[in-house]
Amino acid sequence: MITLLVSCISYCPLQTVPETYPSIASARTMLLSFWLLVLLTHVFWQADMTAYLTRNEQILPVNSLEELAEQNHIKPVLITGTATHDAFRVRQDPNANRFYQLIYEKYKSQNIKIMSFSDAIRLVLNDSSYAVVAEQTALTYAVRKHCGELIMLANNGENRNLGFAASPKAVYVETLSKL
Repeated sequence: MITLLVSCISYCPLQTVPETYPSIASARTMLLSFWLLVLLTHVFWQADMTAYLTRNEQILPVNSLEELAEQNHIKPVLITGTATHDAFRVRQDPNANRFYQLIYEKYKSQNIKIMSFSDAIRLVLNDSSYAVVAEQTALTYAVRKHCGELIMLANNGENRNLGFAASPKAVYVETLSKL
C-alpha cells in the first residue's frame, strides 16, 4: 500500500516535468515577446488607473450664465469698452434675454469700472467672489497663463464665434464673402 502511494506521488506531473527553456531561437524570441507584452500591458494599465484615480475634477458653484445671473454669491465683472460689455448693455430692451439683463444689473450695482482684461483677471485672482464674463479666447489665454489659479466655464450655451470687420473696398472682401 505504501509502495503504491509512493509510486503515485513519483508519477505526479508537477514533479516529473523539468523546467526548461526553449532551445530554438525563434521560440525564445516568442517567449520573450510574450512576457514583454504582459509587462507593458501591466505598466499601461497601472498608469491609466493611477491617472483615473488621482484626477482633480473641479466642482464649480455655477455651470452657466443663467446660473451666474440667478445666484448672489459670485459677482459678474464686465470689461468696459469690449464687445461683451456692449452686448450685455445693449440688451436692456424688453425683448432681450433676461439673464443678460440680470448680469448687467448686478455688474452696474457694484460701482466698479474695469478698463482692461488684465485688471479684471487681477481682481478675480485677489477676490474669489468675482467672475469675469468675456470672450472665450481671452479667457482661455488667461487660464493657461495663470495655470491652476483660474477655471473657465466654457459651455455658456451661446455661440460666440470670432470674426473681423473690413472695409468693403478691400481686395479680399469679395473672396471671403463667398466662403
